[in-house]
Amino acid sequence: MTGYRAFSDLLGRFPQLHCYRRFGSLSAKVLLYRQAELSHLEAELRVIVAEDEGDPTTCGCDRSWQKLNEFAAAGASGQRDKVVEIDGKLREYHDSLIRVAQVCGLGMPHSNSVVFLRKWLQSPEHGAEFLESYEGDPWEPECERDLLALYDEGPGDGLARCLSKLGKFWHHVFGHRLKPETDMEAGLGRVWEYRHRAFARSGDALCVFVSFMLPSMSTFVLFYVNDMVYRLGLMTCFLFVLAVLMMFALECRRVEVFAATATFAAVQVVFLQGVNMAGDGT
Repeated sequence: MTGYRAFSDLLGRFPQLHCYRRFGSLSAKVLLYRQAELSHLEAELRVIVAEDEGDPTTCGCDRSWQKLNEFAAAGASGQRDKVVEIDGKLREYHDSLIRVAQVCGLGMPHSNSVVFLRKWLQSPEHGAEFLESYEGDPWEPECERDLLALYDEGPGDGLARCLSKLGKFWHHVFGHRLKPETDMEAGLGRVWEYRHRAFARSGDALCVFVSFMLPSMSTFVLFYVNDMVYRLGLMTCFLFVLAVLMMFALECRRVEVFAATATFAAVQVVFLQGVNMAGDGT
């Protein structure tokens, strides 16, 4: 089974594969055209207002809505009709702005999902390249930056994303031996699913391990190093490692990195003072 039926069944079975084009360039062009149209209408309204102010008959009509209606009904002024026209165009413009803002707020799909979709569509036993002409362009590499994801896989930091990239290695070595989520009878081919949440939990476990190993290792190392210059150098190295891990692996905020580094440095200084006092006492 192939075609849009199989493709839609695949997307329905695995919601993380819901990747679509946002058409950012077309959206921007529509907004620019609407903005340009409103700019011309605004200029036309200024001309009408200036003409009304210069005519003794219609002078001051913009100070009273009743007079504005009367002059419009009598055909003496086109100011009201122009405002009504602008109101309709402005509503359409604002609606377009809100919709584009909502679309732009959607995140990009995971690279693994896009690569899988591309391979599935090209595989003879799956999609068999059923998309004709321009219909397959959204999943081509040149359009990848224009894709959006409807399914949020949850928060992920740099460490979780790095671990998720190891999914290909895991599948090549071990994963292909396991039972797939779908089989050939389902019409979708053999598909194995690796959830981003599992890699995020692996990142949590690794974070727990590093969080107690780094302070413990620094304590042991600083205790057995007697030269103060070497101690200060090692302390600087441990602080650097902590700051790098928090900033780039865990993607913590700058203030959190600064606070944690300062606290870690203070603990190490207090420890070194205690070690020196113990050494002087002996």
